[in-house]
Parts: sequence; structure tokens; C-alpha cells
Amino acid sequence: MSNKRCKRIEMRLTEEEFIVIKQLANKANMTVTQFLLKAAFNLPITIYEIDNVKDILKPLLGLQRHYNNIRFSLQKTNQITSIITPNIEKEIHSLWQLLAQAKEVKVP
Repeated sequence: MSNKRCKRIEMRLTEEEFIVIKQLANKANMTVTQFLLKAAFNLPITIYEIDNVKDILKPLLGLQRHYNNIRFSLQKTNQITSIITPNIEKEIHSLWQLLAQAKEVKVP
């Protein structure tokens, strides 16, 4: 099967419908075609609602500092293993990786 698209589908939309679809595609960081294809095949679409990533970074950094303080206190009293299970530790580690990736995002 060739990657070249050779068929065309046309549909008529009102101006309002087109604006909504275009806005959703933009929020999903996709073209309108990509968005409609994923929607047509019922594939997952991620909508990014945060316009400025920096708005969410500050609270997350605070959360990370609190977690580190709590973890340090628990380690000092040898209670870390009874409170933070390996599954929770794995989830927290995943959260910090996402935070690190968000810090790398260049905001214009």
C-alpha cells in the first residue's frame, strides 16, 4: 500500500463547524485532515488545553519540592518502605519525567 493519498472526500460545513474543528485540530497539534482521520477511525486524540506551559510548571515544581522533603524525612526515620510502595515510587518517577519534559518545552 502506498503512502500517497490518492482519494479525496469533500464535506460541507457551516463556518462555525469549520472553526470548531480547526480549533480542536490546533489544540491537538494536528492538521484538520489528521484530526478528522483519527476521529473517523475512533483513534485517541489528545487535546492540549494549556496555552502556556509555564502556568502549570510552577505548581508542579512546588509539588516536587514537597515530595522531596517528605521523602527525605521518611528516609531519616526509616519509614520510607512502609509508606511509599514500589508502585507509588514508579508513578512518582513517571510524574517527574513528565515534569522534566515540560521544562524543556520552549514557549514563544
